[in-house]
Amino acid sequence: MILVAFGWRKQAAGYTPGRRIFAFCILWAAAAAADWSAFGAAGSFAYVPCAILAWTGLRGLLHHEAAQTAAYGFLTGAVYALIAFMERQNPLLSFLHPAIDPAAALCALTVAYSRRPQVQFALISIGLAAGDLLLGRLFARYGPAEFGGGEFQDAWWVAVFAARSLSVFGREALVKARQSADMIRKRLRARR
Repeated sequence: MILVAFGWRKQAAGYTPGRRIFAFCILWAAAAAADWSAFGAAGSFAYVPCAILAWTGLRGLLHHEAAQTAAYGFLTGAVYALIAFMERQNPLLSFLHPAIDPAAALCALTVAYSRRPQVQFALISIGLAAGDLLLGRLFARYGPAEFGGGEFQDAWWVAVFAARSLSVFGREALVKARQSADMIRKRLRARR
């Protein structure tokens, strides 16, 4: 919301209207604050805004693109869960921080797939939900599983912020590199 309020809406969320971004943030706050508990598991309703975001991101794609994006999202979720699982088993494998490393890997895979904001939001939502569900089931024997909890929410925001930042900075670096290459070409042609 801060980026949108200060004029970075296009970079943060593409061409999504400001009222939709505001509605998503309000929905996220309400869903994250609401808890549930059933069948030996607990969590928050943070999956609800993620599901809506994934649906709207996939809805704008062709059918085969949506299926491919969803499948890639599940793959990124498996990678997220694998890295988180390995770091929980052996903390020495941690590169930055045990909560940031899996989100950073998910972010890198997301940016490698697409730089469009809606597709990135869908991929991150699908991947993190799948990874969180997998981790919850893997560690269910150690205690009640928590789905959509604080770790999931933090990872989602970190991954979204990092993916959008990498996309914006990567695009700007590419534009500057092309401008510099054009300037060098023009100077070399002028010398001939």
